Amino acid sequence: MKKKNFLLFSFIILIFSACKSSSVLIPGYVSEQKKSIYVEYFNIAEAYCDLEKYDKAVDYYKKAMLSKNLKWSSYYKLGRCYALSKKWPEAKTVYEKLLERDPSNINIKLSLAYISAMSGNIEEAENYYQKLYADFPDNADIISNYINILLVQEKLDEAENLISVLKEKFQNDKNVSEFEKKLNELKEKQTPVESLDENSENSFEDDDKSNLSS
Repeated sequence: MKKKNFLLFSFIILIFSACKSSSVLIPGYVSEQKKSIYVEYFNIAEAYCDLEKYDKAVDYYKKAMLSKNLKWSSYYKLGRCYALSKKWPEAKTVYEKLLERDPSNINIKLSLAYISAMSGNIEEAENYYQKLYADFPDNADIISNYINILLVQEKLDEAENLISVLKEKFQNDKNVSEFEKKLNELKEKQTPVESLDENSENSFEDDDKSNLSS
């Protein structure tokens, strides 16, 4: 009897020890642990991004992307990190891939337009805003950004038309007065050159007449 109790006691200790051992696989435990690790990676990336330590954030977003559930949200945040750190080519690559996956997403299109403008590709940015305006003609932000791009290129007639549209649709938009001011400045900048050309032509004509009369 004592021998049986000893064996039973030994068996219980063995089972208990096995349960504490890290080498024993518990069903579902490993996958759940991995999930929590990827979530932790994502949270660390978010914290670094808030601290504007974008390189660190990028590293952890890439780690979080290994999770199927976090892949695309991490990838979106990765692109945002690249943009915030002014790594425009990397940001563009990410957002173009995101647009392939979600071609109707207005925020991704706006991001690509912004990235093009900030990287100095003004014509490409104009193309984006032109398409965005065609699809969303009542979006004040799109109209405002489109006007900015036109003013940068000194396409004054097109900019003036859009300023009128913005003024008509959004009477209280604070950007209208700024756009009108900028438009007038650019018009004044162009006017002296035109006047100078006209005056020069007139002076040449006067000189020709005086030479002929003499």
